[in-house]
Amino acid sequence: MRRGSVSIPLVVLFAVGALVLGSLGTAAAGGLTSKKVKQIATKVVKKQAPKLSVAKAGQATNAAKLGGKAPSAYLNSTYNYLLPEDGFTESDRTFTFGGLPAGTYLASYSMFVGGTASRVGCAFNMPGNTQEGIAYSADGFNPSYRTLASSTLLEVAGTTPLLVCTADGNWGIQHPDFGSRSRVVFTKVDSVTAATAGVQ
Repeated sequence: MRRGSVSIPLVVLFAVGALVLGSLGTAAAGGLTSKKVKQIATKVVKKQAPKLSVAKAGQATNAAKLGGKAPSAYLNSTYNYLLPEDGFTESDRTFTFGGLPAGTYLASYSMFVGGTASRVGCAFNMPGNTQEGIAYSADGFNPSYRTLASSTLLEVAGTTPLLVCTADGNWGIQHPDFGSRSRVVFTKVDSVTAATAGVQ
């Protein structure tokens, strides 16, 4: 807390003045003027200034930092990875995502695939050999390609997740003529509340 000249609101001055008048008694208070009361009040506050503290200073600082975090921590950064077309020459593909920081993400992918494979399956491979967001291709309205998509929650720590895809034949990413693109998107989330869905 910065120490220096103290500006005294009139309400405080009058309150302190009332205390001064009360302590002096009505007999002694007869000679006090408003100017003298202000002078006495100012001296009292200045004397106590080194001991004064703002009770809510900690909360104010915390509020300014948004819960102890920098404002940038609440931007919900999104990382958008476009999947490139690479021909229909392989049955197995693994996609990597460089530059993805540690954190909790809503991860999703949407693909258009073509080739000789009748079925393509993909999933995020996580540490411990666990798989998340498993999906299999389905025939699209255009017979030249198939689609698959999924979304899941991922905890990214020291190892960046891999999207591993396998098929029963050769396949590859295909970008259809109407402009949609195959991509993987990671959107950072601040907190997660665990719950179990009901069944009707």
